[in-house]
Amino acid sequence: MARIVVDGRNFQGDYSCLNRIDGIEITRQDFRRAIFTLGSPDEETLNSRGRRRNLLRRSVGLGVSEFLLWEGPDLRLAEDFPFLEPTEKAGLSFWIGSALTKLVAEMKLGIPWLADVKLLIETGVLRGAATSKERPDYAGHDSAKRWHIIESKGRSSGFDEGLVAKAKGQAERVSHCNQEKPATTSACVVSLSTGHSQILLDDPEPEEAEAGQRWTIEPAAFFRHYYSGVRRCLRTRGAREVEIAGSVYLCTPLENPACCDPLVEEGRKPLHVGLLKEIFERPEKAPEAVRALQVGDGIGPDGIAVFE
Repeated sequence: MARIVVDGRNFQGDYSCLNRIDGIEITRQDFRRAIFTLGSPDEETLNSRGRRRNLLRRSVGLGVSEFLLWEGPDLRLAEDFPFLEPTEKAGLSFWIGSALTKLVAEMKLGIPWLADVKLLIETGVLRGAATSKERPDYAGHDSAKRWHIIESKGRSSGFDEGLVAKAKGQAERVSHCNQEKPATTSACVVSLSTGHSQILLDDPEPEEAEAGQRWTIEPAAFFRHYYSGVRRCLRTRGAREVEIAGSVYLCTPLENPACCDPLVEEGRKPLHVGLLKEIFERPEKAPEAVRALQVGDGIGPDGIAVFE
């Protein structure tokens, strides 16, 4: 387990308590779960390029955890990260930023479900979004049925106010989701190094109603999309029932564990993915299914678990 500092700014109302500097503690399994969740849409619901693209997202993404040090008190990059090529650093920074954005959304904003806006558009779940340069990265849904918008940036060399302003500008472009203002429109800027690392979480005022984008997301379709990749993995590979923390999950080994974890040590167990049985059967009922869920190492508030 490791800790990373979170600097919260400009939140209002019920979220004003986030305007402070503190931290979150995450584990390697939490990190892997976040990447698998963000990178596992159902290939059949995407175009012909979807299958290979999402295999790349999962395998490369899960291997990223090896470039993070989990032993000390603070999460930081491994000492050999600076020797990577610039393009390699950019790819790893993207995945690290994405995974930590997912975990910050869970732990600080109370958002169990965070989905890639690009994939929501491709599958027809989201309507009303602008072009790629103008839309934010993620749409989230919480247990109180509120929508959240997040723009994520990941850097391995610090960040300046220009990058923060750009992220805030993209997040605040969405003025309405399902005819209501989003509960938050946040910029999440992740800065990791071999020394000090931190996350800036900034919630600027959204654009005026007449200027902002108006999104439409059908909740049941959102949940079916969110769980589609995990459910397909369980169906195609065969799943067994396992009791985890008092709840029944359907579980299966992740495909090609050696690919997903290239530095796997001899004797280490392969990674498994699990989903609450109730959600597997009826994904649109996820908010009810997770109400009494016990969250822990690798067990997410969305009912997905990744474990050895």
